[in-house]
Amino acid sequence: MTAKTKEPLTTKQKAQIATLSAGGLSQNKIAKHIGRSRHAVKNTLALPEIQHAVQDEKAELSALYKDAARRVLVSISDSDIEKANLLQKATSSAIMIDKSMLLTRASGRCCPSPKCSRPSFSPPYDMTRVSGTSSLLTVRTL
Repeated sequence: MTAKTKEPLTTKQKAQIATLSAGGLSQNKIAKHIGRSRHAVKNTLALPEIQHAVQDEKAELSALYKDAARRVLVSISDSDIEKANLLQKATSSAIMIDKSMLLTRASGRCCPSPKCSRPSFSPPYDMTRVSGTSSLLTVRTL
């Protein structure tokens, strides 16, 4: 194991900490990834500018996941419903939407826009039973 240095974190390391934290990594995993102590990571994450960077990164990731989920949903055609890979597409889309919702809630915003000040959150989809056996995921426009 490499010795952990007590030198100040570089700007690049601070940016890495913000990005990895926004992505959901624990302080321990971030510390191992950048080769610094968990204490240094914890102190860095407590800085207001880093907290803002984490929130902004989460909002950006949320927007990316929502966009990817919409593209997957739009790509499902009637002929896809008959194919086996529909389950894979629906599962992928649901995972991306769930990740987006988690990131949006964690950023304290109702939507991924950094300009939005509304604190509440409304899910971007409705689950509806179709034919009693399958589910259809319908995206609402926000």
